[in-house]
Amino acid sequence: MSSEVVYRIKDNLKNFCIKVELRRVTASGLSCTTGTNVLRETLGGQPGGATVQQQLDTERWVFRMQEKAFSQAEEECFADLNNCTNALQEKYHRDILAIRNKGGRPNNRLFSYVDSDPGPLWSEEDELLIGTDFEPPVTFAAHHGSSVRRRGPGTRAIHDPVVSKPTQDQRLNHRLITPPVQNMYLMADLRRMDSRDEADEYVLCHIKVDSDGVLVMCPDFTRDRATYRIQNRHNEIFEYKLEHASESISPEDELKERKLLSEIYSRHASVMASSVGSNFEEPPEGDALSIQIYGEIVSAQGFEYDDLYVKAVLELPEFWQVEDEQSVTQVTQLSRTKSGHKCNVAHFNFPLEYHIKYDNPTDEDELSRWPRVLLQVASLDYWDRHRIEGYGCVDLPSEPGSHRFTVHTWRPLGSRVVDRMRRFFIGGPPELQDVSHISQPADFQGTHLSKFGFRTESSGSVLLCFSCVHQSRSILEKASADKIKILVKHRGFKTSVLATLDAYRRAKQKAASVSATL
Repeated sequence: MSSEVVYRIKDNLKNFCIKVELRRVTASGLSCTTGTNVLRETLGGQPGGATVQQQLDTERWVFRMQEKAFSQAEEECFADLNNCTNALQEKYHRDILAIRNKGGRPNNRLFSYVDSDPGPLWSEEDELLIGTDFEPPVTFAAHHGSSVRRRGPGTRAIHDPVVSKPTQDQRLNHRLITPPVQNMYLMADLRRMDSRDEADEYVLCHIKVDSDGVLVMCPDFTRDRATYRIQNRHNEIFEYKLEHASESISPEDELKERKLLSEIYSRHASVMASSVGSNFEEPPEGDALSIQIYGEIVSAQGFEYDDLYVKAVLELPEFWQVEDEQSVTQVTQLSRTKSGHKCNVAHFNFPLEYHIKYDNPTDEDELSRWPRVLLQVASLDYWDRHRIEGYGCVDLPSEPGSHRFTVHTWRPLGSRVVDRMRRFFIGGPPELQDVSHISQPADFQGTHLSKFGFRTESSGSVLLCFSCVHQSRSILEKASADKIKILVKHRGFKTSVLATLDAYRRAKQKAASVSATL
């Protein structure tokens, strides 16, 4: 069997033409292989093949893509209007009548099947015998229409397009969207033309083209190789060739087409430029770092009470600035929990957007702390009682890209029984006066932070998602290697970048020393 060959086409599909040349070879000195209906192989110059006397029965036909050429069986079927059940078959009926008025089919054995062709072709007498010992001939159309076979009148084939439990192969094969595909089969009816035998149909070539311009052929064009061979059920040998017969464009038309395409592309580029605009934010000058963060508070779960809301506070260390002051503190909506995964989940999907900038006016190599988001989870019941359900914090991502965090929270635990009673009956449990104490107090000046003696109790968790974009002109243009290491550490650059820069610096120094000695 010949394998598939893939081509990439850029021209209009209607200009694609393929020439098929079929000839019958009847020779007593040529041995035939019996037991197979279809044999497609390449003749490799067999000894004595040129001396065998042959009687040639040759037919040539040039097919265009999706060009319908009727077979003898189709002509006999659609010539009778009673056999036509839809608009397409009625069109085929009119086409066949027009062909007969012009003198008959110009093609003899060669014909084609296209995308719009109907299913299996057999007579009513044959259909009545389905299920008995007699079976209709397995033609190409009957084989590809087997999905509607053995179907009673008024019934429908049940097919569920949804695969509830796909296999691993289905996941791999269907992970991409399949573009629309046009199929065309170049066929040959190899029955004896002087007899009334049933159709003996064989596929000479299968052509399929998708919307991306990928054309797949099976088999390929013969070109300079030997012809393909095929054997019918009467053990007659046929040879056929496949040649590319598309008309070449003239140099003048090609030049006009290139100019037209160039004008179209330039106009498309101008339209896109006017739609998008050019008012983009430029990266900050100098050593400044600009970060755009888009995220959301997804959900919260595992808390004691219902009707939760989350307060998010952006903590900015020294030398950090935020463009919109109102985005520093944000509060979500009130969300009633929903049972899921054996715990109560409150969904928020509350958007967060931060545009922050770091600019150190000093020449110090040390980078200050990274910004954080402080979280405070609280509940509100029917009697307007507020309860603190938990505190937590998370550092903003130091690397560009998408990130997902699960923040585990805690809440202060009173040392007296009356604190717990107050939380249950009237609300107002112990809470932090300054939310900066969640991580590091704002007034802390020491080197070691100790919270020993502060009693807390574990609470639920909050799920957050962030997408970050970093902008800076000269992050890697530092004169000091130590400063590069600090920036790489804190701003999320890979160590491979640092190694590359160190190797480049050593090579530059070595080249300078060699130049000095010359």
